[in-house]
Formats: sequence, C-alpha cells, structure tokens
Amino acid sequence: MSALLPYLPGQAATWARRDDEGQEPVTLDLPGWTMTVQGTEAGGPPNLRCWSFERGNACVRMTRHWDQPLSPGHPMVVASRRVVRTGAGTLELSTTRVFEGQETRVDVAFIQGADWLVRIVFENCDAATVDAAMGRLSVRE
Repeated sequence: MSALLPYLPGQAATWARRDDEGQEPVTLDLPGWTMTVQGTEAGGPPNLRCWSFERGNACVRMTRHWDQPLSPGHPMVVASRRVVRTGAGTLELSTTRVFEGQETRVDVAFIQGADWLVRIVFENCDAATVDAAMGRLSVRE
C-alpha cells in the first residue's frame, strides 16, 4: 500500500459533505452488470469512492477522488492509446503493459475536473464492451 499524503481536517469535512450531498461529477450506468460501491467506511482515504461493475469475468472499476489522490499510486506503462466516445464527448483510453506496478493489460481512462479526479479501469473487457460502457458515461459540469 502506498503512503497516504497529509490532508487538513477541513478538507475531510468538505469531502464528507460533498459525499452526503451526492455531488458525484461522473456517473456510469451499466444495465445488466452487478454494481457494488465502497466509500470511506471501508477504511480508505476520506476523499475516495469506488464503484465496481461485474458481468461474467469482465470488470469495470471507477474510482473518484475529491481534489487529488492522497496516495501517489504505483507505476503504469502505456502500450497504446485510442480515442473513445463517451456520453459526454470524447476521451483518451490507454491500454497498459504495466498497471499499478504489475505486468498486466487493462484499459484505463482518466477524467479530471477542477476539484476531482476519476479513473475508470476495464479488466477482461473487449473493445466493444469498453466502447459500449464509455457511451453510458455522464460527466456533470
């Protein structure tokens, strides 16, 4: 596990309020997939919320950080990139050779707003599944 970077008590209160008010900047609606949500109650950083969508062996994981991640994360090596259409426009999708410090192939996209960052990771998803899922992505301004 990476070290947790320092944050101020006022930041944690702001993040908790935003969670309580349901101000999610990005939503992903995947009918037919099983969704689970984890928030700060799982013991993670106070600005993090995670969604997992599973269907068969395919998995889509979306993580949202208020402001920036409190952990520097692990290395990622990109093998290729392509542009995909979303419900909110277009976005760059990277296919990795190394992800979170492990040699593995996933597709990953990052979306950043003024005070949030979202990462969407596709594991065991073919291109058609990725494209269909990204088409159901909404970004709130």
